[in-house]
Amino acid sequence: MRLNDLLEQEVLKGATAVAGEKGLMNQVTSVTMMDAPDIADFVKQDQLLLTTGYHLQNNPDLLMSIVIRMTEEGCAGLGLKVNRFLDHIPPSVIDVANEGGLPVIALPDEPSLGDMVNSVLKAILDERTQALSEAMAIHRRFTDLIVGGKGLYEVLDQLSRHICAPVLLLDYRLNLLESSRKFDEDFCFVLAEKVHEVIQQDDLANGAIRKLSMSVSQESEKQMISCCPVQMNVYQKGYLIVFLDIDQAGASERLAVEQAMNVIAFELMKLHAVEQQEQIQKNEFLTEYVEGRFSSEKDLGRRGEGYGLRRSCTYLCVAIRPDHEDELYRGVGQAPESERRLFKNAIYEQLQIWFDYYFDDVVFFSKNEVYVALIPKPDDEWEDWLMKGLVTIQKEMEEFLFISISFGIGNPAAQLLQVPDSFKEALETLHNGRRMGQEAFIKWTDTKGVTELLRTVSPQKLREFYESTLKSLVLSSKKEDEDLIKTLTVYLEHNGQIAETAKALFVHRNTVIYRLKKCEDKLQVNLKHADDIHKLRTALLVREMIE
Repeated sequence: MRLNDLLEQEVLKGATAVAGEKGLMNQVTSVTMMDAPDIADFVKQDQLLLTTGYHLQNNPDLLMSIVIRMTEEGCAGLGLKVNRFLDHIPPSVIDVANEGGLPVIALPDEPSLGDMVNSVLKAILDERTQALSEAMAIHRRFTDLIVGGKGLYEVLDQLSRHICAPVLLLDYRLNLLESSRKFDEDFCFVLAEKVHEVIQQDDLANGAIRKLSMSVSQESEKQMISCCPVQMNVYQKGYLIVFLDIDQAGASERLAVEQAMNVIAFELMKLHAVEQQEQIQKNEFLTEYVEGRFSSEKDLGRRGEGYGLRRSCTYLCVAIRPDHEDELYRGVGQAPESERRLFKNAIYEQLQIWFDYYFDDVVFFSKNEVYVALIPKPDDEWEDWLMKGLVTIQKEMEEFLFISISFGIGNPAAQLLQVPDSFKEALETLHNGRRMGQEAFIKWTDTKGVTELLRTVSPQKLREFYESTLKSLVLSSKKEDEDLIKTLTVYLEHNGQIAETAKALFVHRNTVIYRLKKCEDKLQVNLKHADDIHKLRTALLVREMIE
């Protein structure tokens, strides 16, 4: 309750401000009496102190120290019965109170100080009760809209009508979600830039509301706009933009904005959860896709259409991964897995923003710790075009998120069923660069070069090499030998990772170890020797060419 409103109460009629009039708009949240000389040690912010002045008589220094301390603590005001024990208030005290904006109120002789305190407390509590009732009514009105199947527009429309001012809502990417009226696209762009500047300065910490001064259109004058952060989760906020100065608004308007922020926060959380669930379903489908779980181009095209896949496109597969993941998540510390996941999602979404910005019709998803982009290939000069876009994305991630990332690129896939092979190439290229200790690299797979080189060799020579390397496993039709070939192939595709091989084959890791041992015995190779592994990789590549 504001101090000037309290002075209108019957019990304080006759009270006058003798100093600090500019603080009469101070909020009063509590009231106390001075019952000891050391009261200055116990005053609180927004508190009104009432006293008869008994402890202050003939002690102007004590009164001065109390006024100074109350000014420092941000107290609401000091009420004195000046005709009781004080002859006058020293001019020096009045000067300090005026300078600090601390109202000093001359109280009437009647009623008693106790009655004054009780009446003031009752007025404060009555106002709080009324405010709480109004807040509940406003919250219920907004909540009923959401529960009744309405959306964010209806909430913003109701809020706009209540406060008689336009409002709009930005998501955490600073894109316009909804508004109570139509705004010019250029204005929304400028507004997003200004909000971004504010975020860069202090991130609107602790829900603090910041004010911006700008014009809604070229013809209109500048006006004060309040930017209210709406917390969605640990790392993301939406922003409710209210076209009025919230500090100068009435209590009802401030309550309405506050309750709208609460309802909008829950609705944004719900929408974000739905978006995350859709993203999980997309990742699961596309993960199965690049793992080669589909055999029909037609069926794949039908099911993948909802996720942006097009049968008419030739896709370039790019595998992406941050370079220093241990350091990247060090700032999260021992935070729960949910918070670490939110941090990963933030990286995912930022990467998706940049890929969508620099390339058209990108299918973007994540597979374990790797982010994957399927980019439609232009007809010509695509190598320089792709390289330029990826280099720019690297710079954007470094500049805005201070994250170093690397790319592995597979060969173009002319058909949807060829994308899994391109993904394997991109992933292996990425892993090879990381194993070599490289950072912030963009590497092309060299499989294309090897394939072209092998095509210069006569088919007869290739078959002889293939059969001599894979020996009896080539000609055998036994299921056991077919399982050995498949296990060996998957093992090499996963760069010698037994756990990943077992996961891909849906078998126990001991089964993988057993089969690999059988392969070593039958083929007379050592899977720990680089030469033998290279020879087997080449033979399996020839096998794909022959088949």
